Amino acid sequence: MNPQASRKRKKNPLYDSFFYLKHLITPQFCLSCNKQIFHDIGLCRACWMKTKWLNCISLETKSTELTQTMLISHYYSLTSYHNQQHFKLLIKALKYHNRRDIGIYLGTILGEKIKRTWTNNVWDILIPVPLHFTKKWERGYNQSHYIAKGIAEILGIPIVENAIVRKKRTSTQTKLNTEKRKENMKGAFLITKPEIIQNNRILLVDDVCTTGATILSLIEEMHPIKGVVIGVATICTA
Repeated sequence: MNPQASRKRKKNPLYDSFFYLKHLITPQFCLSCNKQIFHDIGLCRACWMKTKWLNCISLETKSTELTQTMLISHYYSLTSYHNQQHFKLLIKALKYHNRRDIGIYLGTILGEKIKRTWTNNVWDILIPVPLHFTKKWERGYNQSHYIAKGIAEILGIPIVENAIVRKKRTSTQTKLNTEKRKENMKGAFLITKPEIIQNNRILLVDDVCTTGATILSLIEEMHPIKGVVIGVATICTA
């Protein structure tokens, strides 16, 4: 798969002049091999080609255990997080180094894959997994919002961010096992506007799903609301 193939633009001499001047002043380099890049985002073409994409046909049933545990109808993901150092660098840049463009770009690729798998399922709204307000203030943005922004560009459905808040600032989950992650995330979210969620098909958006503890905590708050159908879309599955 070549993610750039579907995002070609028409030639414009004025744009090209500005584009190359911009890259002369502020050159961009591949996050993995440090080669200078121009039209690619985050990685050079060769490093993008190393990515082991998940088969879009199997996205909806990628993890039976995950879908059974979470009570979700669909689970979509682009790639596995394991043994792909170049993709870990992409996610790190997105989360911690203000590379919001990477989030939007990966979101568009994910959006295109989701669109291909649609049958009778049409999502009504996108909800990025919220950050606690202190963490969002420290980071300056919620990376999941930018992934959702890319998905919305392809699917043409709205992003809703005022229906759920993260009321509990949780400690990092990197070194926690599955049970401790679930305990850490218990009661982390609060539904503030259930009327927005009610009777809607909701696609939750996050960057990486490891044990699913974060998503599960969020779904547990949403599940009692009448008429809710829940799907999950992540960039990576760990």
